[in-house]
Amino acid sequence: MVDEGGADVCEKIEGSEVLLALRTLVKELLSIEVPSLKEFVLAFQAAFETSWHSLSAWFSVLTLFLSPVLQFLAVLARAVWPHAQTAAITVCKYQASLPASTLCAEAAAVVLFIALVLLRRFIVRQRYIPRARRRVRNFRARINTAYMSFTASVERNLRLSARAFPHVVYWTAAASFAWLAPDLTGSLRDKFWVFATATWPTLYAVYLVLLVRSQNAVNDEDSAGGSSVNGTPAGAGTRGTAAKAPVLYAPGARTPREGKPRAGTPGAGTPARSGLARGAGVMPQDVDRVLMYWVVFTVARCWGLLAAYVPETFFTPYVRTVAFFLALWMHLPGPGSGLQVVYAWLEPLVHTYVKDLRMPQNGYTGTLKRVQDLLVLVRLLTEEKAELLVDNITDSWMLVPALAFFLTPSFMTELACLYAGLVIPSFNSIKTLGRRSNTSAVSTAWAALATSADSARVRWLTYWVAYGSWWHLSLCLGGILRVLPLAAHAELALLLWLQVPLFRGGGRILDFGERCMDRWTFGSDVASTPVRPLTPPQQQEVNR
Repeated sequence: MVDEGGADVCEKIEGSEVLLALRTLVKELLSIEVPSLKEFVLAFQAAFETSWHSLSAWFSVLTLFLSPVLQFLAVLARAVWPHAQTAAITVCKYQASLPASTLCAEAAAVVLFIALVLLRRFIVRQRYIPRARRRVRNFRARINTAYMSFTASVERNLRLSARAFPHVVYWTAAASFAWLAPDLTGSLRDKFWVFATATWPTLYAVYLVLLVRSQNAVNDEDSAGGSSVNGTPAGAGTRGTAAKAPVLYAPGARTPREGKPRAGTPGAGTPARSGLARGAGVMPQDVDRVLMYWVVFTVARCWGLLAAYVPETFFTPYVRTVAFFLALWMHLPGPGSGLQVVYAWLEPLVHTYVKDLRMPQNGYTGTLKRVQDLLVLVRLLTEEKAELLVDNITDSWMLVPALAFFLTPSFMTELACLYAGLVIPSFNSIKTLGRRSNTSAVSTAWAALATSADSARVRWLTYWVAYGSWWHLSLCLGGILRVLPLAAHAELALLLWLQVPLFRGGGRILDFGERCMDRWTFGSDVASTPVRPLTPPQQQEVNR
């Protein structure tokens, strides 16, 4: 009983404290002074009058500013109005003199224009074009899905038939088209022959080179904090030592293999990823396709030159038509492309000759060393430049016989142009591509050629860009070039300048074209990827 009484007393005390707090809060709320309605009205009236006077003043200022303009427009209208009235009367009289058929045609044109405008608004509002695009996209997706499923089913049954199916379809369609529309086939062949054989491969190679160069610029910017342009670590002064092997060097320059810096240098044990593999949409397979095409192009040129000396080959029917469809077949994307098929057929034929193309090391190495020492001794060249010259001779030794053709007649120099401009670059491109077959005992010796660096790919890709441009230009100016004296000798000098690493002509032409394109596009010069000269340590690494 005592405990219950104590609890009641506590509850009463707490209740009284709550009531006291509420009374205090009510008194404070009632003590707030609320302005009277009169004060609100007076304040609103003063604000309205002030705003009205301010707007009136600003309107006066605007009237002062616009007064000369309005007066000018009024004077101009008074001067133009009589001429406009005369022109309107003249037009009305001219329209009244026209026959009824012409007036109906004009009215129909106006009505048609208005109808087209309304139709466009209706089409945009109803979204017919996006719907049509979506339906076309879905239809193409269904066709692609059906084709892929059909190809997969055929492949499960007969793999060889599945691989040959796109090629059979293409050649069947080409033969049917040539048989049903021979005139149209001949017209298309004559108009697009140069485009299919030279223009499109060159443009695609230019696209790949520019894409790789732009990716290199991005990679250089990403690694600017840790390495310099030449690959020297930040803060270090050693020239030629690589903290990180560059992704891809400038076109035309041979560089050490990526991911294999010298022992003792920083990052020597860290393999570098391929620059082509991480490029923006550029894969080594894309570059390999271009190199394969120019190898096939070289074989076709040589075969055409040999066939020209065979009697009666000029009268062989459908040669140019078959060659035209063959070029289109090699440019097709996806599984329907015949480039890899043709190259796989030609590769064993040239492999026997390519694998033995090596610089003789017995007497020539010592001779070149003595020539280098002599050039340095008589101070014709510095030691660095003499070593660079010897390294370039070692790299381009197969071009040395072409120098003798500068003293021969033009018809022999043209053969040297074919040798120096197509045969030698094709051999080097095949070396870069490497041997894909693992059969036969020669595959072990070929494995070293199969592991080519990205810089070699880009070097010969750049050369084929320059050669394709020259080939296209020579096709357009063929008659003029044959009349010029020593044109074949100048062409031979140009081809040597394009591919010798000492000059790096292909890279320089590409740099010049890129600067011109940037100037025409952006209106100013944009810094392009510089052609980096080789340092002696880098060239020694290549020789190893």
